[in-house]
Amino acid sequence: MAASEGVASYGFQLLVGDGASSENFATIGEVINFDNDGPTVGEVELTHLRSDNAYREFGAGMIDPGTLTGTMNFTGDEYQAVLGYVEGRANHNVQLVAPDTGGTTWDLTGYFSSIGLSVPAGDGRVTSSFSIRLTGPPAVSS
Repeated sequence: MAASEGVASYGFQLLVGDGASSENFATIGEVINFDNDGPTVGEVELTHLRSDNAYREFGAGMIDPGTLTGTMNFTGDEYQAVLGYVEGRANHNVQLVAPDTGGTTWDLTGYFSSIGLSVPAGDGRVTSSFSIRLTGPPAVSS
């Protein structure tokens, strides 16, 4: 059996572009985790009065690029930075960079749609959650 080529999550980075013509990317610090739920293909119902065997018919619709959600350790500076993205209501170029040997990178575009704060009782970790609504197709390179 061949050795696994799987990648551990340690070392992944989430970066946001500054929009300049020669774009610079800054890391969102202390990210604990993130999830990307897309892209997904919508469906269009195509059923008609003579559909075969009275079965509904469906076709592929438009592609929804999805939402990237994440959680980070709370720091005042990072919270302020993400809040600024939310309040700015503008699209940003976003990169996800894997710690694999090929440096797999996902190039995404989207706007920050939310930021939250979670403060547990006692000595628990204070975190901030965020969402980035993606607005176009991803580009993946290694």
